[in-house]
Amino acid sequence: MLGACMSPNFIARVSHVNVSATSLALVCVDPEDPDETRRECLLRRLNRGIKLAEDIGLALGCLIAAILVKLTDSEPLNIVSSENDMCGAEYCPEETYQYNGTSYLPTLSSGASKILVSIWLGLAVLGLSISCAFLDSRMKEPQSVNEKHSMQNILQSVKAAFLDPKLQLAAPLTLFIGLEQGFIYADFIEAYVVCTLGGAKTVTISFLALASLQALAGVTLSMLLRHIKRYFVVVVGFVFHACLLLVLTTWRPSGDDPALFHVISAAWGVCNSIWETLIYTLVLGLYPNSWQGPLSTSLFWKWLGLALTLGLHGLVCTRFRVLGLSGVLILSVLPYGWLESVSVKDNEPQPSSSTADSHRTSITNQQESSGGVLPVS
Repeated sequence: MLGACMSPNFIARVSHVNVSATSLALVCVDPEDPDETRRECLLRRLNRGIKLAEDIGLALGCLIAAILVKLTDSEPLNIVSSENDMCGAEYCPEETYQYNGTSYLPTLSSGASKILVSIWLGLAVLGLSISCAFLDSRMKEPQSVNEKHSMQNILQSVKAAFLDPKLQLAAPLTLFIGLEQGFIYADFIEAYVVCTLGGAKTVTISFLALASLQALAGVTLSMLLRHIKRYFVVVVGFVFHACLLLVLTTWRPSGDDPALFHVISAAWGVCNSIWETLIYTLVLGLYPNSWQGPLSTSLFWKWLGLALTLGLHGLVCTRFRVLGLSGVLILSVLPYGWLESVSVKDNEPQPSSSTADSHRTSITNQQESSGGVLPVS
């Protein structure tokens, strides 16, 4: 049910933000700025605010979970293995489950689980009620007069997006986003955090660190993209993420330094924010008026990567997962970097036709003033 709601909810949110930006651009009139420039500025601010609210919501949910687990969960922590050599990159789920004939025990009591689900369900109903109460049904996406929203046109736009060369270059990075999110949500938490530290409290704190730094990085990067080169951000994200994967491959986690686990989670949140911001701004920048199909294909590749990671969870040892993720990172950044370089060349200012026309007009005037012949120097 959650998977069926994620993509429609995201697309509806993007559509509402575009409509709100158009409406605010008409209301907030500034004679010094053209309408399109004003709309783009408002659109960036609204997208920044919505993404910040989403990340803060994740952090707030983790904070509520951490407090509630600390107050209600009186069961002792259940650490699976006393040997840290089995955790980290050496962690293999099948071997760990069969180690000494034991298996994982629940790290969260049933009472705490019921309270958490009740609180989150209440917050979800409250958010849905607020959205429905303040949503204006008259607000629609700006459309041309001849545009028809038939099923055939929608399928054709999605098919064209799959065949678009630019989106094909961006597809590997979008797939990598899903893969790395699945890794941090499932593999890292199980193989590093739970295996070494144990308990649900450490999991909530780890996700809290991830969400907090992801929110901060998302807001900062969305403002900096107007002033720095995009390919520079790609290089920084690649180096940063590659270093994290190298650390996860060689690091042997120990319970003596629990803060290091949360630092890695926070750094991973920064990398995830970099990739998501780059892809999202690229799609909306290349297709400002026909973003539905391209955005749908981007979501498809992202959720496909997440499904692959979660579907293969428990079948492959962590070391091979980290190495595979490193290979996908290299193979995905190369075509995306090429796409960014091509986009920069396409956006370079070219001599406008009006300038050429004015130059030809001045030559004609000089010819007429000199009797049709220009002096030869």
